[in-house]
Amino acid sequence: MTHIIPESTYRATLAAKHTHARRRTFWMVWACASGVVLLLAGFFWALFYSSFFKVTAVEIVGTGKLSREAVYQTLASSLQTSGFLGALGPDNIFFWELGQKYPDTKISMPVLASADISVDLFARRVNITVNERKVFGVWCVKEGKECFSFDEGGVVFAPAPNTFGTLLLKIQSEDERAPVLGESVFRIPEWLSRITETLQSLNHAGTPVSVVRVKELSLREWEAVLPSGAALYFNFDFVPIELTSVLKDFIARIKIEGLTYIDFRVPGRMYYK
Repeated sequence: MTHIIPESTYRATLAAKHTHARRRTFWMVWACASGVVLLLAGFFWALFYSSFFKVTAVEIVGTGKLSREAVYQTLASSLQTSGFLGALGPDNIFFWELGQKYPDTKISMPVLASADISVDLFARRVNITVNERKVFGVWCVKEGKECFSFDEGGVVFAPAPNTFGTLLLKIQSEDERAPVLGESVFRIPEWLSRITETLQSLNHAGTPVSVVRVKELSLREWEAVLPSGAALYFNFDFVPIELTSVLKDFIARIKIEGLTYIDFRVPGRMYYK
């Protein structure tokens, strides 16, 4: 037997079902959203305020002139400038873990060449291996009144006393401006290596150098002054070919003590007076 339901009753029943479905969907969405919010709140509370992510130990190795505290403070300060890391703070293990993603972070400590940071998340330990710059030579301006130590890459990192003798490379610059700490004194890295290679050839030829002078860098020229006072002129762009044998042969024929200069600035040529 077929039951006939009035249209008004049918519509009311259908509307009630739709209302119930909407309410059920609303509460399901609300419950899921609340759960997500609670999970996020718990995560951020644990991340920023709990001791669960607190660093248990920091080990710094490789320091010499620098103190461990100074290295720690410098690295922490420089990493804190990186947005989100600043909010975490150095007591949080993720501060150092995420900090490893910023290898080009500039540090305000020129003597510090590099700092390799490794993190043990489970033990919450931070290990920092420091590489300090080593003195390769001394760069002097203003006729030796101001001198600075530089490393093998030509990076100036600290003031230095004026030096004498041949144990340490000393370069006298005709540019009176003091170099910037943390930056290279040479615009092209190969220039320093060409100076050292040339000086080695001169030593092998029996012509030790007393002074190395660098002219205005835009000229791309430098000179090595011998104890006799004779100056040897060179170009930064190349090392003269077979310089040792050329000088040995030259010295065997001509007394170098009576010369004013020997010019090697033209490739494949040597001029003297």
